[in-house]
Amino acid sequence: MLVWYIFSVTLVHFGFGYFTENNVCKNFSDYATIGFNKNCWYNPDVFSSEMLIAKRYGYPIKKYKVTSEDGYIIALYRIPHNNTDLNTKRQPVLLHHGIGGQALFWMLKQQNSLAFFLVNNGYDVWMATARGSGQSRQHKYLTTDDPMYWNFSFHEMGVCDLPALVEFIANTTGQKGNIIYIGHSMGTTMSYVYASEKKDHASAHLKALISLAPVAYMEYVSPLLKTSFLPFLVLERHLIKAGIYATGNSRAFQQIFYKICSTHPSIVPCFMAMAIATGLSEDQEELPVFVSYFPSSISLKTLHHYIQIVTSRGRFQHFDYGLDNRRYYNSSLPPIYDLTEITLPVHLFVGQEDVLATEKDTAKLYNKLNPPEGRR
Repeated sequence: MLVWYIFSVTLVHFGFGYFTENNVCKNFSDYATIGFNKNCWYNPDVFSSEMLIAKRYGYPIKKYKVTSEDGYIIALYRIPHNNTDLNTKRQPVLLHHGIGGQALFWMLKQQNSLAFFLVNNGYDVWMATARGSGQSRQHKYLTTDDPMYWNFSFHEMGVCDLPALVEFIANTTGQKGNIIYIGHSMGTTMSYVYASEKKDHASAHLKALISLAPVAYMEYVSPLLKTSFLPFLVLERHLIKAGIYATGNSRAFQQIFYKICSTHPSIVPCFMAMAIATGLSEDQEELPVFVSYFPSSISLKTLHHYIQIVTSRGRFQHFDYGLDNRRYYNSSLPPIYDLTEITLPVHLFVGQEDVLATEKDTAKLYNKLNPPEGRR
């Protein structure tokens, strides 16, 4: 036994490990001795999957593939009930994650996860993964090696993916017009694009939008974040020249990022950066679980689109093609997303210390959704 113990600790120390090695700890200092510290343990949710996580906690789950009008095949997961009241008709709710996320982000807090909370309270829960991320990396004609595959931003997710997803849910449940949409961060941006650009479709299929950390007008994002955006525009050109069109687009990248952000001492600055950027909770054992999935693939065009909104003083607009705008829009400037066109009820939830979805920008969004003249 002593020989096996020494061998297992050595494996952990050199980064090899085995399938039940400790991977989370209670405190940062514990990660320095993670292999044998009593405050550390094995969390099977690290590098798991939507299907395994749901089943691990006793929930039935189904996976579907939904094809958008432009050929992207989106992974959609359903937890229809919690094995009680099987014949009861439940309120359908569609959850959509933020940038760099995937569907399983709604299940990473074990029994306290929002997906499980909603199921336990009588909802029929659906979770989508954005195109290019996680299990949504298929296309009818293109592969992820094709530059054209990554030629999308949150605009296409809003006008192409969300209509296909809500139609599928409506047809499956027979509850067209009764679907509640809950989005987080980029998931909210997509919903505003959808509900303004395809307002009749959205109004016919959805009951309401619930926005967690809403992102539309980005005039007042943290100055620290603004300064970090600008070098990206330079880096982007070099990445494209090198044939790279998305970030986090490899298993090797994910493994390296996880290794950096789940070991001592680099876990400390990693946690601080994540807390500032994403509002990660103070539970230090959550970080290794989170970074085993984050960031999932993000198209460079999506990041560029957000930066354009920031640099245009928060103008919530279509993608800016510069000199090609006239070819795309017959205008020198890209058109705005007219959020006064949204007729659905929109419920906004914002954190007071959020550096990306700020209170000032959310107030501007609220005023656009509720103009003084009362137009809805």
